[in-house]
Amino acid sequence: MWKWINSNRVVAGVIALALMVAFTSAADGYRTRKLLKAAQTSLEEADKAKERELADAKKAWDQRDADAGRRLAPVLRERDALRAKVAALEAERSKPFVAPATDSEIVSRFEALGYLVRVR
Repeated sequence: MWKWINSNRVVAGVIALALMVAFTSAADGYRTRKLLKAAQTSLEEADKAKERELADAKKAWDQRDADAGRRLAPVLRERDALRAKVAALEAERSKPFVAPATDSEIVSRFEALGYLVRVR
């Protein structure tokens, strides 16, 4: 074998160079795969952390919303009750008072109420 290498130095150099390129390529491929796997793992962990953070924020938002709903419910009930009272009072109220325009209207109103009216 040494005899062949000594006699064909150029071919042996090319073969050695090709082997070095192949081994270097394989080592780079392994290192690249390892780096890509580490990057993918770190991205997955970051995504999981972001999802947890979003879930916590949603839970806190829902809690605040529920608290506001509990505080708002009695106020809304009181508002509805007051609206119902106002509607009942408006329904009970008779026709609005209209001031009489003439003396004869004044006299007729008092006579309708049972008063004896003398006009001078």
